Amino acid sequence: MASRPGFSLAALPERVRDRATLHLLPGVSERISATEVRRAVRSGQRLEDLVDPAVAAYIYGAGLYRANSCAHHRSETRSKTPAA
Repeated sequence: MASRPGFSLAALPERVRDRATLHLLPGVSERISATEVRRAVRSGQRLEDLVDPAVAAYIYGAGLYRANSCAHHRSETRSKTPAA
């Protein structure tokens, strides 16, 4: 996990802190959140304007953060599908 200016790990909800092992990357600080990156991918915004081009290439190549790659979205889609 990378830190962001003005953000504290103590601000994470207790349910997250209690269920996950978080590793803060030393010396890494990003001004953008993963939420912003996910929104950018889904809206078609150029990621190279937000993250390093190598990171953008990895996100595109791995198909990360697309609506159909999100488990939450898949479960919602299944629940809306009429039974045959």
